[in-house]
Amino acid sequence: MTARTDGPDAARATRPATPVRSGGPARRSGLVRRHGPTRSGGVPPERAVRPVLGDDERGSGTALSASIIVVLCVTAFWVLVLSGWIASDQRARQAADLAALAGAHAHEKGASACDAAREYAQRNGGELADCDVSAGGGEYIVHVEVSVELRPALAGAPSRVNERAHAGFLVPDEDPAARRAGPNVPESAQDEDGPDG
Repeated sequence: MTARTDGPDAARATRPATPVRSGGPARRSGLVRRHGPTRSGGVPPERAVRPVLGDDERGSGTALSASIIVVLCVTAFWVLVLSGWIASDQRARQAADLAALAGAHAHEKGASACDAAREYAQRNGGELADCDVSAGGGEYIVHVEVSVELRPALAGAPSRVNERAHAGFLVPDEDPAARRAGPNVPESAQDEDGPDG
């Protein structure tokens, strides 16, 4: 005895089964899988075509960064060098001024002006390179030159910086207007010395 079926169920029963391949999921018709949001045009972001840089453009950012770092390092180095040189020049100028004042004060007291200038130059980190005293007519001027080591020292650059200073005493000049007018004689004295006196 055989069972007989009619209608759509019969067609399904007689259709052979579709084999399933091993190693992957079975495909289903009419089923679309979406992996996250899609861009305009229906292409997922992970499957979108991205521009590929050429070989000549790769590494340009690294070279630019290295160049900027080198420029900054060189600039900082020269700023430090110039700052040190300016400080050395100011130190030499200050030492020369103090040495000249000390020499003038010592000459006024009757001591050696150059010995005092040398001592004060050494106290302020310098060396007395030259000293001279010009005096006459109650006036005197002490001329000194002080040398200070230039820091930082660089190859090919000067090793020392020199500064000059002067100090002393000068007699003030007489007023030219008073010299032309002659001596100031009171009128009473002129009347007493007159011919009728």
